[in-house]
Amino acid sequence: MGDVRSILTSVSTWEVLKDVEKKAGTYRLPDNHEFDPVRNGFWIQLRAKHPAKDLEYPTRCTNQWTDHTGEPYTANTVAQAMFCMALIGGLPKEVQTALENVVGLANKPQREWEDHIRHHRICPFSWSHIQVTS
Repeated sequence: MGDVRSILTSVSTWEVLKDVEKKAGTYRLPDNHEFDPVRNGFWIQLRAKHPAKDLEYPTRCTNQWTDHTGEPYTANTVAQAMFCMALIGGLPKEVQTALENVVGLANKPQREWEDHIRHHRICPFSWSHIQVTS
């Protein structure tokens, strides 16, 4: 449990972990307790806290960007920076706050800012499924 707790609190907050663990019934287990016997209940509660609908957000943003501008956000560095900032603006406040500490995030290469956003998400989304239409 200790390793899972450490990983979760590195990408989220203690409050989120506490809430998930209370609902999963793992709150009072010691850090040296094996995760495998409680894994299913833990993941069910984690998914309930952060449902898969979060996965739709980057796709919706990408499609809206393309619909409004007529070109993919990857068309040039200015569009990419603007898209990055717009995407971040729609994330939960705690994620926005964490990303504010990343200097020059919107000016970093696409893969790098995507990695930063994924790192600060409790339920990381994949960019690989996004289909940018031109």
